[in-house]
Amino acid sequence: MKKTLTLLAALLVAITASAQTSVADCETKTDADAKAKCFEELARALAKPKDEFDAGSFVAQAKKEAVTTFFDPDSAAFRGLQVTSRPGASRNLCGEVNGKNRMGGFVGYRRFYVSFSMKDSAFLNPRMDVTSPKTTTEQSEAKSFAMMWNIFCVITPTVWRE
Repeated sequence: MKKTLTLLAALLVAITASAQTSVADCETKTDADAKAKCFEELARALAKPKDEFDAGSFVAQAKKEAVTTFFDPDSAAFRGLQVTSRPGASRNLCGEVNGKNRMGGFVGYRRFYVSFSMKDSAFLNPRMDVTSPKTTTEQSEAKSFAMMWNIFCVITPTVWRE
């Protein structure tokens, strides 16, 4: 029984980064039954299925968030979409979007990203690339966007692509 518990402990050490009860907690138990129960609970917690990522509903909601400030959000055209994710931190929709202006003409594709905070379970403000920045503020916003685009859309691992 001791070998079985040791083997189970070694296996669980390798895969317990986020479990509430740790292998160390179970190892501190002196009663064999309590120790076995602790490891059993730990194994059950680790065996629970993780939340499945539903790309379709995430992308649909993120698209809505991306065009909330558009004159005609229903006419928005998207291309080059990808979802990136930092486990436990954020999920991001990156791509290009084109929308109509007040005259009814499309203004041209612009890069955008929309982030979803897993901690807060909420979408954060969508960001659009600044086209032809003229003022110091616009230039600063363009630099900020480029830096964040690099983090959210290039460096962060892609989990879905259109």
